[in-house]
Amino acid sequence: MITIKDNFLDAEKFETIHASFNPKFVPWSYQEVVHETESLVPDIDNFQFSYTILPDTIFYGCLIPLFDKMDMDVHFRLKINLNPKAHKVFEHGYHIDINIPSKTAIFYLNTNNGYTAFETGEKVESVANRLVVFDSHIKHTGTTCTDQKARLVLNINYKSKNDIDYVSP
Repeated sequence: MITIKDNFLDAEKFETIHASFNPKFVPWSYQEVVHETESLVPDIDNFQFSYTILPDTIFYGCLIPLFDKMDMDVHFRLKINLNPKAHKVFEHGYHIDINIPSKTAIFYLNTNNGYTAFETGEKVESVANRLVVFDSHIKHTGTTCTDQKARLVLNINYKSKNDIDYVSP
């Protein structure tokens, strides 16, 4: 099941997160988007910039309102992805983020003509302040965009407080 929630945070909380992750201030790392065996694009286009957010970084604190509204109990991975503008919208390749029974959330930081596609055939457009939540075993792919400098998404793998198959430590 895929859940889409538009205008997830109030405007002030969203703007705080959006401003905190201004691409000029994030210490980006270059990486392949998906393993080359899963890639749907030529190797030259299979890249993105990302940053793993750890609890002891300056970026973590601004995300607490997001976590609270998501009813998050524990997260396994927090990562922001920047997919630079390309000459066409590329789907990178279907994958799962983490092989732990959990949820994946994608929080869109800007609006652009990129999207998230699911192996089930569903497609979710990149709209700022939209949260998409789905079971982590569902294969999905992100894309590039052509109408903005970059597509920015926050990727969260987590367990919520009401997940019945999980007991909090």
